[in-house]
Amino acid sequence: MKKIIFKTIAVIAVMLAVTSCVENNCETLTPEQIAENWENTSGRINHKEANELEENYVRFLYQGSRDSLLTESGEVYQDTREVWFDIEELKNYINYVEQYGKDKKYDNLGIRVYLGSKAPQKNGKAQTTVFFYGTGRFAGVKKLQGDDGGAIVEPNLPGADGLNKGNSGMPPNGLQYP
Repeated sequence: MKKIIFKTIAVIAVMLAVTSCVENNCETLTPEQIAENWENTSGRINHKEANELEENYVRFLYQGSRDSLLTESGEVYQDTREVWFDIEELKNYINYVEQYGKDKKYDNLGIRVYLGSKAPQKNGKAQTTVFFYGTGRFAGVKKLQGDDGGAIVEPNLPGADGLNKGNSGMPPNGLQYP
């Protein structure tokens, strides 16, 4: 009798666990699956490409504009070139966007990164930041073409929250990625 009760409880526990994971999409990936998924990620860049992007930013956008900003009193200062986010906050935001999209019946979810600026501090220094905002398409709606007919445009999720509050340190000096 005890064996039957134990087996029944075990079967129910397994069914609840499987059902919970299916409903909450809590698939556990192996290190091999993670590596394979990363290898097949189209936006993946290597350290050389990261260096090139940073060097281009400095050469074409930062130098002469953001590297010598002025406070309201005329003091020259450097803006930041980097913003750091806690990985748990990023995971939480991705989970939030996925759940929000699911609840509101959106698909083709993504995250758009915006450049922004924090308001000047008491010392008159404003600082560049980036923030994230969830995007998606109402389920069943065809892909939206941009005005030029080329790029696929996914609108921001109406009513969703964004993610900011990243931190930055001193502007990197001659930053090189390993």
